[in-house]
Formats: sequence, C-alpha cells, structure tokens
Amino acid sequence: METSSRETQKNPIEALSKDELISKYKGLLGIAKKAKQAKDELVEENRQLKDALAKAAAKQSSLPAMQEMLQDFTDKNLILTEQLSSLHRKTKEDADRLQQYEIENESLKRQLGRLSDENDGLLADIERMEQAMQQVNALGAEQRKNLELLELDIVKMKEAEAQNVKLRQQIESATEEANQRATELEELKQKYDSVKQINSEQRKKFNSLKDRFIDVHRKLKNLKECKCVLLETQHEYAASVSKWQQEIVKASQLLCAKMNSLQQENTQLKERLQAAQPINQVSGNNKRLLQKVYELERLSKIIKEQQQPQKQHKQQQNQLPQNTLDIDRVLSKLSRVEQLTSIIKGQQFSQQSVQPVSTFNSVYFTEKLNQMQRLSQVLQEERSQKDCAMNAMKQQHERENAELETNYVELRQQNEDLQTRYQLKENEHTELLAEMRELNEALKARGDVISRMQEQHDKCRKELQTLTENLTEKSKQLEQLQSRIDEMEQHEHMNGDAQSDVLSTSTISRAEELNRLRELDDGYEDKYNKLRSLAMKLKKKLQEQTQQIQSMEQAGAAKLEAEVEAIKSAQVQLQQDLNAARAENQKLKSKDKSKSSNVLNLEIEAAEKSLSEVSAKLLAKSTDLEALRETLVSKENTITQLRQEISILEQAQDGEAAHCKQLKQEIDRMQAQLKDAVHGRQEALFGKKELEQSLEQQKLQVDEVRLQLAESTQQYESKLKHSQELLNNSVQQLEAQQDALSQLEAALHQAERANEQLRTEYSEYKLKAQAVLRKQQNRDSDKEQYLEAELAAMRANEEKLRESRDASTLRINQLESQLEDLQRDNTHLLERSQELLAVIDELKSQNEALTQENQRQLQLQQQQLVQHRLQIEQMDDVHQMRVAQLQQQVEQLEKAITTNPTAAPAPVPAIASLESTSPEQSKIDFLLDHDTSGETLAQLAAQRKISTASRRSHDFMPLDELLNTSLNAINSDQVTTISNFGRSVSMQDDDLELGGVGETQAALAATKERLSIQESRVRHLTTLLAENEQDLAKLTQMNDMLKEELRRQERSEEREQHMHNSEYLKNVFLKFITLSNSDERQRLVPVLNTILRLSRSEVEMLNCVAKGQKDGSNRSWTGFLSAWSGGGNSASTNNNN
Repeated sequence: METSSRETQKNPIEALSKDELISKYKGLLGIAKKAKQAKDELVEENRQLKDALAKAAAKQSSLPAMQEMLQDFTDKNLILTEQLSSLHRKTKEDADRLQQYEIENESLKRQLGRLSDENDGLLADIERMEQAMQQVNALGAEQRKNLELLELDIVKMKEAEAQNVKLRQQIESATEEANQRATELEELKQKYDSVKQINSEQRKKFNSLKDRFIDVHRKLKNLKECKCVLLETQHEYAASVSKWQQEIVKASQLLCAKMNSLQQENTQLKERLQAAQPINQVSGNNKRLLQKVYELERLSKIIKEQQQPQKQHKQQQNQLPQNTLDIDRVLSKLSRVEQLTSIIKGQQFSQQSVQPVSTFNSVYFTEKLNQMQRLSQVLQEERSQKDCAMNAMKQQHERENAELETNYVELRQQNEDLQTRYQLKENEHTELLAEMRELNEALKARGDVISRMQEQHDKCRKELQTLTENLTEKSKQLEQLQSRIDEMEQHEHMNGDAQSDVLSTSTISRAEELNRLRELDDGYEDKYNKLRSLAMKLKKKLQEQTQQIQSMEQAGAAKLEAEVEAIKSAQVQLQQDLNAARAENQKLKSKDKSKSSNVLNLEIEAAEKSLSEVSAKLLAKSTDLEALRETLVSKENTITQLRQEISILEQAQDGEAAHCKQLKQEIDRMQAQLKDAVHGRQEALFGKKELEQSLEQQKLQVDEVRLQLAESTQQYESKLKHSQELLNNSVQQLEAQQDALSQLEAALHQAERANEQLRTEYSEYKLKAQAVLRKQQNRDSDKEQYLEAELAAMRANEEKLRESRDASTLRINQLESQLEDLQRDNTHLLERSQELLAVIDELKSQNEALTQENQRQLQLQQQQLVQHRLQIEQMDDVHQMRVAQLQQQVEQLEKAITTNPTAAPAPVPAIASLESTSPEQSKIDFLLDHDTSGETLAQLAAQRKISTASRRSHDFMPLDELLNTSLNAINSDQVTTISNFGRSVSMQDDDLELGGVGETQAALAATKERLSIQESRVRHLTTLLAENEQDLAKLTQMNDMLKEELRRQERSEEREQHMHNSEYLKNVFLKFITLSNSDERQRLVPVLNTILRLSRSEVEMLNCVAKGQKDGSNRSWTGFLSAWSGGGNSASTNNNN
C-alpha cells in the first residue's frame, strides 16, 4: 500500500532528465526576462502618460503667470490712457489760451502800429529839431562809429541766430528719435506746465509793455505840448527879432546921417587945413578920423548886409545864433567907435597944448567935439539900452537854448529808449513766434508718439487675439481627440469583460505614478514660483525705471522752456510717422491674415496625416486580429495540454497561500500610500480650482480693460481731430503774423534809408556849421561841455548795448548747455527703449517656446494614448483567453472528480510524465510566439510555475532571486534537487519491497488525499479569481477616474471659451437662483450646460434642483476609497476562509 502511494506521488519532473530540466528552466528564465522587459515598457509608458498629464497641468499653471503679465500691461495701458486724456485736456486749455494770446497780440499790434505812426511823427519833428541844432557834429561821428559797432553786433547776432537754427535742427532730429519712445508722455506734463509758466510770463511781459507804451504815449503828449510851447516862444522871439532889426535899422540910419555930417565937416576941415600949414598934425589926425569914418561906413554896410539874413530868420528858425553873433559884432564896432572918440579927445587935448594959437580951430573943434560927445553919449545911452536889451535877450536865448538842449537830450534819450524798446519788442516777438512754432512741433511730436503707442497697443491686442484663437483651435482639437479616445475606451469596455491579476506590478506602477505626479506638481510649483519671482523682478525694474524717469523729468523741468520749440517740429514728424505706421499696420494685417491661413492649412494637413496614420494603424490592427484568429484556432489544441497543468497548480497551493499573505500585506501598504496620494491629489484639485477662479477673474478684468481701451481710443481720436484743427488755425495765425512781421521789416528798411539820407544832409550841414563855429570862439567851452555830456550819454548807451550783447551771449551759452542736456536725455531714452525692446523680444521668444512645447506635449499625449489603447486591447484579449482556459480547466477537473472518484490514480502521473514534455514545450512556444501585448501572461505563468516548483521542493529560490542569479548557479541547484529526487525514489523502492501488504489501503488514502488537495486547489483558484476580479474592479475604477479627469479638463477648456461672456452667465445664475417656477428653471439647465460644459451627473443634479427634488447621488473620493478598502477586506476574508 505504501509503495503504491509513493509511486502515485511521483512528480512528472522526476521523469525528466537533467538536460530537459535545464532547458526548461532556461526557457522559463527567458520568459521571465521578457515579462520583466514588458513590465519596464509598461512602466515607461505610464510614466510618459503621467509626464503628459503633468505638462498639461503645467500649461494650465503657467496661464496665471501670463495673465499676471497681461494684467500688468493692461494697468500700464490704463495709466497711459489717463495720462493721454489729461494731456489732451491741457492741450485744449493751451489752445484756448493761445487764441486769447493771439487776440491780445493782434490788439497789441494795432497799438504798436498807432504808436509807430506817432513815433514816425515824433521822429520827423525830432529830425527837424536836429537840423536846427548845429552842435551835434562830433556826436554824429561817434554815433556813426557806434552804429558800425552795432551793425557788427547785429552781424554777430545773425551768425548766432544761424547757429541757433542749426542747433534747433539738431534738436529736432534728436526729438524725432526720442519721440518714438512712450516714456516722453510723462514729460509732456511738465512741458505743458512750463508752457503755462511761459504764458504767464508772457502775459506779465505784455502787461509791462502795455504800461511802457502808455508811459511813452504820455511822454509823447508832453513832448507835443513842449513843442507847441517852443513854437510859441520861437514866434515871440521872431517878433522881437523883427523889432530889434527895426531899431538897428533906425540906429544905422542915424549913424549914417551922422557919418554924412561928419564927412561934410571933415571935407570942410580938410579945405581949411590945406590953407593952414601948421595944422598938418591935425590933418593927419583928420585922416585918421576919416579912416575911422570909413570904417563906420563899412560897419553900416555890414549891418545892411546882415538885415537880409535877419529877414530869412523869420522863415528859418535855425539861424537864431547867427543874429546873436551879428548883434555882438555891432556892439563891438560901437565900442571901437567910442575908442576912436576917446582918441580924438586925446588928440584935441594935445592940439590944445601944442597949438594954443589956433583958437578958431579949437573952438570949432570943441564944438565938433561937443557934438561928437553928445552923439557918443546918445550912442552910449542907446548902447546901454541895447546892451540891457541884448543881455536880457541873451539871458532869454541862453535859457531857451538850455531848455531846448535839455529837451533835445531828453528827446534823444527817449528816442534811443524807444528804439531799444522797439528792438527788444521785435526780439521778444521773434522769440514768441519761435516758441509758438516749437510748441506746435512738440504737440505734433506728442501726437505722433501717442499714435505710435496706440498702434503698438493695437498690435499687442491683435497678437493676443491670434494667440487666443490658436488656443481655442487647439482646445477644440484636444476635445475632438478626447472624444475619439472616449469612444475607443467605450468600445474597449464593451469588448473587455475582465482583466488579469497583475496585482503586484499594478500596485508598484501606481505608487511610481503617484510619486512622479508629486514630483511633477512640485516642479510645476517651482516653475510657477520662478515665473512669479521673475514677474516681481520685472515690476521692480519697471518701478525703478519710472522713478528714474520721474527724477529725470523733475531735473529737466527748468530745461523745458527751450524744448517748447522742439515740440512744434516733432508734431509734423509725428504726423508723418502716423501715416507710415498706418501703412505698416495694413501690411501687418495682411501678413497676419496670410499667416493665419497658413496655420490653418498646416493644421488641416496635420489632421489629415493623423487620420491617415490612424487608418493605417486600424488596417494593421485588422491584419493582426486575423492573424490572432488563426493562431487561436491553432492554439485551441494546446488547451487540452494546459488542462494537465492544473495538477501542477494544485500542488502549488501551499506556496501560493504564503505568497498571497505577502501580497496582501503589500496591498495594505499600497492602499495606505494610495490614500495619501488621493489626499494630495484632492489638495492639488482644490488648488487648481482656486487657480481657475483666479483665471476667470483675470479674464473678467481683461474684458473690462478692453472696453476701457476701446472708449479711450474713441476719445483719443476725437481729441486728435480737435487738436489737428487747432494746429491748423495756429499755423494760419502764425503765417499772418509772419506777413505782418515782413511788413514791419520793410517799414524798418525804409526808416533806415531815410535815416541815411538825414545823415548825409547832416554831414553837409556840419560842413557849413563848422565855418560858422570857427568864428564863435567865446562859446567853445560851453560847446565842449555839452559835447562831453553827450559823449557820456553815448558811452552810457554803448555800455547798455554791450550789456545787452553780453546777455545775449549768456543766453546762447544757456541754450547750448540745454541742448547738451537734451542730447544726453535722448541718449538715455534710446538706451532704455532698446532695453525694453530686448525684454519684449525675450518675452516673445519665451511665448513661442511655450507654444512649441505645448504642441509637442499634445503630440506626445496623442501618441501615448494610441499606444495605451493598443496595449489595453491586447491585455483584454489575453485576459479573456486566460479566463476561458481556466474556466475550461475547472470544468474538466470537476468532471474528472465526479466521474472517477474510485479509479486508480497511478496512470495519471504516468500520463502526466509522458505528456509533460510536449505541453511544456508547446506552452513555451505559445509564449515566445506571442507579441509584446501578451508578455504579461507569460510573466504570470512563469511566476506560478517557479512558485510551484519552489513550494514543491523547499530548496528552490523565489522569482526575484532567480532573475538576478546566473545560469550556472541555477544548474547546480537543479542538480542537487534531482539528486534528492533520486534518493527519495530509491528509498521508496526499498519501502515497496518491504511493505506490499497495505496497497489497497494506501490507494484509498491516496485518493482521499488527492480529493482534499483538489478541493484546496479549487478554493485557491476561487480566491485567485476573486482577487483578480477585485484588481479588475480597481483598474476599471482608476480608468473611470482618469476618463473623468480628462473629461473635466476638456470641459474646463471648453468652459474657458465662454468665460468672456461672464455678464450673461451671472444673469443666468441669478435667474436660476431667484426663479421659483420649476419649468423655467429646467429651461435654464441646458443654457448652463452649454456655458459651463457640465457632466451628466451634474446635469441630473441641476435637473433635480430645478424640480425641487433632493439629489441622493453624492459621490466623492471617499466612495472610491471605501470601495477599494471593502474589496481588500473581502479578499482577505476569502483567503482566511
């Protein structure tokens, strides 16, 4: 009995030889290695899928950073628009002020015209007075010299103006380059403030000029009154001169009569003296007297000759000093006559002493002397009267001359002051015109800068629109692909009934996936933090640059007076830039259209290529399916051979039980890890929801900013039109002012010509006056004093002119320093603009790189999804075949147990030993011929075979150690096992020989043992099936979770398309919440579904809420965890049972 039982307990492995065992183990090792390779490939595929999911999450996490940048740009744009509006208001105010100033300028011009006419009249009067004044010869020469110096100064000033024009051109070129930068918009504020200050200063200047003109007008009135007084005094003086002339004529007539009487007496005396010889001396004396009489006659002739110029004096007022000289001559000649009378008296006394005899003559002479004395007394009286009158006249003339000189000096000074004021007014007028031009140019430049900024803003908006369109298209493509994936997965679920029991590998892959997901989340958080820090750094840089700009603007507030001229030239250039920018905008629009069409064509081609690839893969799959069907037909024959392996599996129950305990422990540990991972994922989902909410808020803000931008652009266009009209009006007014200036310049030239003519006349008059002045020796000292006073006045004028010239040179130096400062500012602005352009280029390159990475990730995701589908299909097919085989084996075992409960078990192992080689070899061939999708089945079979062998002979090693050891060690172990088997066989033979009595009892015991073993095997198989079903349920749940995640991602991307219509969504929500009628609420459910892209469960929940029912399907992550934990507990209970 014992020998028979031992014979029945022999393994089919014992019947194999050593070489067969070695070859069998080598085949098993190859299968195990292939299974390990398949496992690694599956792990890599899972990792790739996780990477793709992480990249998609990163893409969504990078969106907030981009939106923060967008928000920053929109904030800056709002600030710029507000600044633009304030600047436009200031331009309007400045235009109104300019109109007022132009009106004031016109009124002042009219006043200037009137005053210039009055000045012309006064100048004519002054010129007439100058012709009357003969004492200005030396001053005329000095004035000529001064005029020449002034002409030289004027030439220098013209050269300086030419240099200023060149410098202004340089300033205009510099402002053209600087106007391309958006930062000068802030500088316009300070410039307009400076323009206001300048306008206020100009108002003050105009008011001071008005006051000056009023004072000049008053002085001119006073001069006219003085002129009238002078004319009256001249008329009175002329009348007195006529009276004096009449008296002089009378005196001359009396003198002539007396001279005639004296001549007659002299003739009588001569006749008497000829008779008397002793009176020779008297005759000599008489001759002397005759000579003196002749001299008196000559004086009378001179007096007669002088009567003619005295008559002309009534017509000409300039010959007053000549009359005074003639009177002095008459007086001097009268004094000579008195001297002659005194000489005659002396001669008479001498004659009386020498010739006392000639009494008659002496008496006669005494009578004559008495007569002459009487005449001399009369003449002396007349002379004394005339001297008194002449002294009075001289005093009057001196007073009048002094008054005239003082008036002349005052008028001269006033004339010079008026000329200087006129020149200053002309200079101020030219400066005002230049400042107005510069203002217009600067305004044009600012307008061009604003237009360029607006064009840049439009370009940015267009780029954003294109990017959003591309994102929507890509999201649509993703939705289409996701819908295809969902359809394929549904198809696979319809075909697949169960999954394999790859519990250890699935749990390890899940743990690895969770760890990788955590690492990716950490990496994306790090990237997000880095992007946020970058954005903060950029904000800080922008703030620092704005502070620098503000400091530069504050420092350059004093320089803005010179920059007002540059503004006018910049306006013209800005208009040109506007036109060029509009042309470029149209070109860019056409290019964008062409690019968008090219992108669509490329996407269509890519979609067609993907369709062609999918169709090719479908054809390949159909061919593979046909091949698999053929292989199924050939491998159905091997099912019968696999049934014999059930006996081997039944012997491996004990080892599998211990292995199951280890696996359960690992499952518990992995479930704890899964719970942690699920908790982390829930936290990530909450963070993601918060990020989505922030995204929605940012989108709302972007929409508001767009609306504000549209309103600001409309306002800006209207303000631009208004400013252009104002500019045209100002240009017309400037042209009118320039015409008026040209007329004034022509009048000035005419005045200069008249002045030159007067100078020539003055030189001629000077030559004439010099002859007269040579005779005036007594008054040379007075004239020298007068000339010295005039020289001092002229020198003072020269000093004033030099001071004005120094002031102009200082002004030129200041302008040059301001030019240098402006050039420096322009260089700084250019450098800053280049830095900003470099930052923009970097941002563009980053954006392009992100888009390329997104495209690559999408392609990788598509490829991985296709591979994953193929693998899932292959695994489903393999699992279905395996389950069918196991079911058939179980049915055959049950049939064998029911049909042969008492049959002898001896032939079974023999048959198994005989057929062990063929089924094992056919199984190895089946596993080797199968493709990569079936390698998991080979792995499982190899694991079970090795486990049965190890549990059957306790000296065998487990699967992990077997894969890591070499073939020599395996061969040595196999030899030891075979030797042990041989020993056991020899011992069994000895026992058979000793005990042959209890064969029947041994057979019965053996059958009972076999039945118990088969029952335990059936239980073990049921537990394995239960575990496989649990794993299948877990995998299906995970698959459903992944599908829900993908669908949720798709819905969120679709939902983003409708987020721009947030106002409408708000109204729908309010209606849904506030409405009480269930029908109206149910009508709003599809609207919410289209906007929010809800799932079926969420739609059902909304329908229940709309109907007023309570939703009982409150699913969450805890439900899944409870399901998993429940499955694990059930499996453990089954195993314990």
